[in-house]
Amino acid sequence: MTAAGTGINIDCCMADADVHHCRADTVAGTPAFVLDGVDDFRVSDGRPVPEARVGHADHQEL
Repeated sequence: MTAAGTGINIDCCMADADVHHCRADTVAGTPAFVLDGVDDFRVSDGRPVPEARVGHADHQEL
């Protein structure tokens, strides 16, 4: 997991990641999370993404 710009890029075959109570500032038009090659990703009680569950993402922006 690496920080890039104002979002968080999660890539390189990561599996089973839970992000809880994450508060992130964002720039308009910039995703909070960018998922590349990720399995079983969950966000709970966060901002700007309050709840999300992704089973698999080749590429997905949240």
